[in-house]
Amino acid sequence: MSLVLHAFSHARGGEIFVRKAPACTVLNLARAMLVKYGDGDFERITVTGVRPGEKMDEVLVNEYEIQRAEESDEFYAVPAEYAARRGSGHHPFGFEYTSANTRQLTDAGEIGALLDAMGQTEAYQ
Repeated sequence: MSLVLHAFSHARGGEIFVRKAPACTVLNLARAMLVKYGDGDFERITVTGVRPGEKMDEVLVNEYEIQRAEESDEFYAVPAEYAARRGSGHHPFGFEYTSANTRQLTDAGEIGALLDAMGQTEAYQ
């Protein structure tokens, strides 16, 4: 919800807003859910490996967008390509904001706290 409210209050027209957020692997999420809601038996998890065409990480702001993006502590605002450049451009060429280079959630307790917050609208303010 905070992303939507941020976009409403900061949009000038045509921007894409990307929230800086931690990432979590499906394996760590499954383990956290077994700790929180199950019996904690990790042997129940079967790792099948990477399938053809599957991405391990997601590019959230690519190397071209990040050069013209405005950056704050919590968000990137990427203006439309036709808009005048407003970004700081302080990232080196080739840098991208991805799920691989953000903070990684690995602790079952921290992931469990986020699961608790899901559905509680006050957690999104």
